[in-house]
Amino acid sequence: MKVPAASDTLLPDPAACAALCADLRQQLVAGLRQLVEELVPLPDGLAEPARAVLDDLTPDFAEPALFALYARLRDAALVEDAAGFEAARSVFSRWRLSAVNAERLPRLRVLGQGSGLPFFDRPEKLDLVRSVLRDDVGLTSALGAPDPDLVQQEAPKLLRACELLAVAAPDWAAETFELVREIVLAVDTRPDSGVRFAGGSVFDLFGAVMVNPASPGGVPGYLLTLVHESSHLRLFCHNLGDEILLNDGEARYRSPLRQQPRPMIGIYHAAWVSARMAAAGARVLAAPDIGDLLSQEERSRLARRVEKARNAFVDALGVVRAHGLLTDLGRKIMDDAETGLV
Repeated sequence: MKVPAASDTLLPDPAACAALCADLRQQLVAGLRQLVEELVPLPDGLAEPARAVLDDLTPDFAEPALFALYARLRDAALVEDAAGFEAARSVFSRWRLSAVNAERLPRLRVLGQGSGLPFFDRPEKLDLVRSVLRDDVGLTSALGAPDPDLVQQEAPKLLRACELLAVAAPDWAAETFELVREIVLAVDTRPDSGVRFAGGSVFDLFGAVMVNPASPGGVPGYLLTLVHESSHLRLFCHNLGDEILLNDGEARYRSPLRQQPRPMIGIYHAAWVSARMAAAGARVLAAPDIGDLLSQEERSRLARRVEKARNAFVDALGVVRAHGLLTDLGRKIMDDAETGLV
């Protein structure tokens, strides 16, 4: 497996990503000010506490859960749901601001207490996070707290994966941990559901990704899950200023990675995040002096996962090439990935 050559979109650009994330946090603050205070006059009971939160709100406090609250306010306003809008403003008025994590490695947070790690201290935040992570096929419809013993067992592996990426591929780490300031640990709580997802990400929880500590991937699995989910966030950002795809959103196509047919945007995302997993994994495997962070057995498992990701990209790329209606940017993103990996 070769390490990809430099390209414009496949490989990380930490400086550009940092500027993008700072701009998104600034836009969030401005958007919340407009929705909370300017769109509709605040009722007397909410005016003072809501304005107190607004007075303290800066981009440094634009935590991921606030993106979810903004989405709830926006959606209620768009459909003129007055009750839902006021309920969301009430949540904002009780918000306890938490600074965006600016450390080199992301903050771990769990969906429940008792694990020794930070948790969502307000039920409103927990509800928001659960609601935006709920997917359309039921894999994340019943998210809950992992067993504390499982968290204690897996959290060091997850942090070792973060450290491995930082040591072996510092440019990948810089971009990944700019996009991912918070990792939410969660599991499927339905009885006999099995482990059917390794992670998750949505634009409405920008700055955070979900990781399932019950997913049996160990350090190699956590490493590639972080690259996978952060790459989804990066592609969402590309999509803000460009449609990327012009396919009918209702049309379905053969999906290389799922049994059921999917919209083209899902296949496009799968192709690109698979390419990024292969590229980052190859970079880590080519790095010297990582023996303390990755055993030989883990190295072998990572190599197998990297090859699997590369094959998934090639398979998905074929569907995109055959049926995708791409903009110039959408075509360039796929061209850069193909040049780097094939």
